[in-house]
Amino acid sequence: MTDELMELGRRAVACRGWRWMPGMVTIHGERVVAVNHAAEWLHLAVCSDEPNRGRLVFNPWKTCLPDFSDAATLGCLLALVRKAWGDERASANASPYGDGRWGVVDSNALRFHAMGATEREALVAALEAAP
Repeated sequence: MTDELMELGRRAVACRGWRWMPGMVTIHGERVVAVNHAAEWLHLAVCSDEPNRGRLVFNPWKTCLPDFSDAATLGCLLALVRKAWGDERASANASPYGDGRWGVVDSNALRFHAMGATEREALVAALEAAP
């Protein structure tokens, strides 16, 4: 896990719109199986071939970070951004200016919610900037 990915994870979990979702993966390689936001716990399964291996984590907002190198976790982040902005068609796109940056745009592709050097950085910035 790179320092950049860990910092993005810290930024994301600090956002008001952050929620753990089933399917996400933690930086420790555990997949979220179930979430109880009211009781603040996650049921995590170790990503391996061993059946029924898992653990329950209480107060995961202080102890777990998401792994944004995982495709499912990145997809969940996009879903959180869409919910936070109230825009079900918001999307992350490479900048049309050829500068290598990414932007999260509204459903009409007329307004940028946020920009970043990578897709995941733009999505985290959009979650941070959500109203």
